Amino acid sequence: MHVRQMNAGDVDAAAGINAREFGTDMATSESKFERVFAGSVAAVVAEDNGKVVGYTLAVHKDYSWTPNNAYIQLVGVDKSCRGQGVGSAMMERCLETLKQKGYRHAELIVPVERKEAQALYKKFGFETTAYKMKHRI
Repeated sequence: MHVRQMNAGDVDAAAGINAREFGTDMATSESKFERVFAGSVAAVVAEDNGKVVGYTLAVHKDYSWTPNNAYIQLVGVDKSCRGQGVGSAMMERCLETLKQKGYRHAELIVPVERKEAQALYKKFGFETTAYKMKHRI
């Protein structure tokens, strides 16, 4: 497995992983990836035998109380490659890239049911700082 900076040619493959893993349709996923990739400050993919098997995209997001903040907006690993260190390798590279670019904070949102993702982020020092709540009307 090899982790590298994402390029425009990787968007389709990453969008395909997103569509398969998270149930979004490919057209919506591809459009979202193109927008996020265009505005990203860190974009990483993992490859296995030349095939993209994971992606991580972070964007700039400043708050008055935490300047130099990045938001890790999209993360995904193909199910066939989970548990093999792909997410860890991408997160390490993403955080390293953000640090090199002068970012002091990184944040993300992870669904409550994604316990394995929560464990990964905690391993890298992420802390729970808020609870996002919603009410269906």
